[in-house]
Amino acid sequence: MSFYNNSTLAPGDQPDAQSIPHKYNVIASTHEGKKRYYNEDNFSINAIVGLEEGATSRSLRARGMGEPLMLSVFDGTGGEDVGAAASRLAAEYATWLYNSYVQTPSDRERLMNRYVSECNANILDKFYNYGGRRGATTFVTAIINNGKLYAYSLGDSRLYLYTGGSLYLVSNDHTVAMDKYRQGIYTREQAQNSADRHKLTAFLGIEPASAAHAEKYEAIHLMKGDSLVLCSDGLYGMLTDGEIADVLNSDVPDKACELIDLAVMRGGKDNVTCIVVECTE
Repeated sequence: MSFYNNSTLAPGDQPDAQSIPHKYNVIASTHEGKKRYYNEDNFSINAIVGLEEGATSRSLRARGMGEPLMLSVFDGTGGEDVGAAASRLAAEYATWLYNSYVQTPSDRERLMNRYVSECNANILDKFYNYGGRRGATTFVTAIINNGKLYAYSLGDSRLYLYTGGSLYLVSNDHTVAMDKYRQGIYTREQAQNSADRHKLTAFLGIEPASAAHAEKYEAIHLMKGDSLVLCSDGLYGMLTDGEIADVLNSDVPDKACELIDLAVMRGGKDNVTCIVVECTE
C-alpha cells in the first residue's frame, strides 16, 4: 500500500493550465454482496442520494460532469435496517452540504464541520439505541473544484488516487489497527491482517459528540488522466491494490461496476460500494 502526499510524485511547480481537468466521468455502484440480503452502504453524487430506503443495489453513470463535484461513500454499522438508515441519513445530509457549498465555496471548512456536527448529533438522536442496536456510519468525501481535490473522512471508507500509472491511498483508516501502526506497535502488514482493522475509532454517531471531527487531507492538484476511487471496506477487503490499479488502467467503460463485480466474485463478504472519477478534460 502506497500512501499519497504532495511530495510523493515530486511534481515541482503547479500543473500548467493545459493539464488541469474541469470535466469528469463519474461511475458509482453499490451491491449487497453475497453474504447479506440488505445493504448498509450508501453513496451520494452532488445532490443525488444513491440508495433509497429498502433498495440493495444501484449504479449511476454520468459523463462530462462539471465542477464543483462532491462525492461521498458511507458504510453504515449496527445491522440491517439501522445501519442502512444511518448511512442514508448521512447521504441525505450530504445533499445539503453540496447545495450549501455551491452557494459559498469559500466556506468549505465551516460547512464540513457543521455537516459532521449536525449529522453526528442526528444519528445519535435517532439511532443510539434502535431496538437494542446502535446505528452509525463511516464516510469519505471528495470535493473537486478548480482542478483541486479536497478530501475528508471518518472511519475506514477510503479514497485512492490513481496517477502516473500508480495507485496511492489518500485517506487514513480510523481503526484500532491503524492507530497501533502509527504508534509503532504493529507493522503495516500486521495492521492489515489484524482483527483490530475492523474496530473503528471514529465515525458519524460517535459519543461524546465533541469527538466527531472529520480528518482533512492536504489538497491535491489533479491532472488530466488521473482517476479517483472512493469505496467501502467491502471493496478493498476483497481486492489488492494491484487489482484495483489494473481495472483503472484498463479500457473497461464502467470501472466502478467492474470493481464491484470482482469483489463479489471473490466472495462478496460485505456490502460493496465504489465511485470512480475519471479526470477527462
